[in-house]
Amino acid sequence: MQQLILDIRPQEAPTLATYVPGPNGEVLAQLRHWIEQPDRPPLYLWGPAGCGKTHLIKALATELGLACACGAIPGQAGNGIALDDVARLDDQAQIEAFDAFNRCRERRLAWVASGDDAPAALALRADLQSRLAWGLVLRLWALSDADKRAALFARAASLGFRLDAMVADYLLAHHSRDLGQLLALIDALDRLSLELKRPVTVPLLKTLLPDQA
Repeated sequence: MQQLILDIRPQEAPTLATYVPGPNGEVLAQLRHWIEQPDRPPLYLWGPAGCGKTHLIKALATELGLACACGAIPGQAGNGIALDDVARLDDQAQIEAFDAFNRCRERRLAWVASGDDAPAALALRADLQSRLAWGLVLRLWALSDADKRAALFARAASLGFRLDAMVADYLLAHHSRDLGQLLALIDALDRLSLELKRPVTVPLLKTLLPDQA
């Protein structure tokens, strides 16, 4: 059952409205302003795992109608390209990314990319590094446990139940720190609670995490 649960993803598509900013409130404001610009400069988001880069990349892709991919170049450009986790690009994909960037600039299409490090610190071709450094480069910071805890309470409230603080604390202490997986477990807990007609408690949570039983 554990593997089945871990494969569950939040049902709602990522949006800017559902992003938990934590220390990244100013970045979120800048992204909203960036979206409104008629001639948007290239955008590069970077920061550690857990800061919400993938959420923001997907949200921007949906908002603007961009072709989105992780570690690869999308086949179709749409209104532009949203490229998540550029560090995963192999040698050929880096060449394709460089060419795609130039095409987007020539056609005045949007370009969005993300990575774990600043452009100059990435193990990529120098010409691609320089392209990623053009335009707007925004750093994201990892969410604190307090931010993640708040996100868990908010997700539970949106599903129509009150999350007990002990359940939130147990999740943060004994499960992945990835916010996406934490929120997926809240969704799974809600479904299991309804199916079994049991309240959401730590014992119910442990049935989803047998290693912690």
